[in-house]
Amino acid sequence: MNNTGYYIAKTLRMMNFLCKKYDVKRVIPDKDNPRFSVFLFEDSKELRDYLGEYK
Repeated sequence: MNNTGYYIAKTLRMMNFLCKKYDVKRVIPDKDNPRFSVFLFEDSKELRDYLGEYK
């Protein structure tokens, strides 16, 4: 887990996958490329385990 308490999803595909079970907490500009947005989810062990199903 990162120190902000958020998991950052950088792709729309991953965001859609996570939205099946979790709510997006914030949408912010990507620090590496501000033309794109990143999606923040509350980080948890359950979310990390669910990401194991992501293909």
